Amino acid sequence: MPQKNHKCKYLSFTRNFGHQAALTAGIDFAKGDAIITMDGDFQGPPNVVPLLIEQWEKGAKIVYARRSFRHDRFLKRYNGAMVLLTLHKASEIKIKGNIGDSG
Repeated sequence: MPQKNHKCKYLSFTRNFGHQAALTAGIDFAKGDAIITMDGDFQGPPNVVPLLIEQWEKGAKIVYARRSFRHDRFLKRYNGAMVLLTLHKASEIKIKGNIGDSG
């Protein structure tokens, strides 16, 4: 029988409210000093979590994982690049490409 980890919690919704609503609800529900968001489809491998925590413990305020390669079609890559360019120009925080909270 798997051990329960009382530090991990989850939310269950009555229906599908969408990806962004789920992330927002999770962040609002979270307690503690740090939050790690990760999709449940394992596109972001859970084995990187200790590396993220390590960087946070060293003082990083924001830690993110970056894909080394994407298998997306051209139009999705192009649209993502345009969104990233817009965010890059509008934000003080400069984040490299191939990251995100959705596929």
